[in-house]
Amino acid sequence: MKAIGQQRGGMTNAELSRQLDIPKSTCTYILTRLEGEKFVVRHKITGRYTVGLNTLSLAHDALREIRFPAIAEPTLYRLAERTGLVAILGAVEGDRVLTVDRVESPDFMRDSAEKGRSRWRFYPTREHRGIGAEYSLHASALGRVVLAHLPPQDLSEILEKIPLTKFTPKTIVSKAELLIELERIRERGYAITDQQSHLDTRAIAAPIVEANGEVRASVCIAGSRLSPAFRGLSGLITSVQEAGKEISRCLSRGSMPDGQIAPVAATSVPYGTARETVSTTSAGLLHGRRSASFNHYRF
Repeated sequence: MKAIGQQRGGMTNAELSRQLDIPKSTCTYILTRLEGEKFVVRHKITGRYTVGLNTLSLAHDALREIRFPAIAEPTLYRLAERTGLVAILGAVEGDRVLTVDRVESPDFMRDSAEKGRSRWRFYPTREHRGIGAEYSLHASALGRVVLAHLPPQDLSEILEKIPLTKFTPKTIVSKAELLIELERIRERGYAITDQQSHLDTRAIAAPIVEANGEVRASVCIAGSRLSPAFRGLSGLITSVQEAGKEISRCLSRGSMPDGQIAPVAATSVPYGTARETVSTTSAGLLHGRRSASFNHYRF
């Protein structure tokens, strides 16, 4: 399913068999079972398989099993309102960061209602803004702030495995330079990126610390580097750090910022808000390696 989802327009049985290096008969059996459960759809004319809408149910089930987004939700709304930028909650899953919640900025909501699009040229498209959207560990603020707080052995292992892909002319692709930047982040307590993973985009992220002191998730604000909001950079940094600390405290005691016990199931979203809905497959949301397990956020 992951291979199919990553290929725009889907893949044929033969293509999957070659890419995954498994017998075509085995691939046919798996695809038939997945198609029967509506997790993939086979197009009659092209014979290509695409991810089915039934995967949305799996993604919802994955989010329902964790209280992490529910606990952080009020903080995200306040952060977006206070800063005027998009607020994003991310958690490490394997070799990437997954968006587990997102609240759009007031300006984006206004622009979308009036113009049908953002005023900023390079604002991410809808498919890159949903729950489950991926960010790189080495180039995104969300990823770097987590890397900076990993134990040395864990960090070394991850950097040996992940490719330092160059997304923009400003992306750090040198391991030595990245380690220097991670040390700076660790010392100051936040990460800031300027066109490192996306053109025209600036982001500020702070760590979310578990009760045992580990960091596997982060919160950030982001927007166009030309946004007037970034004129008050020091205030933005303070807001993000306070949000990270508030979510960390709530995770430690298992309650919302107002003291309520976090619900087990995902809560409904108030009408008129800008919170993103589940819009991707659930692959990877439940079964991560040691450095990426969402079980840390169950209570």
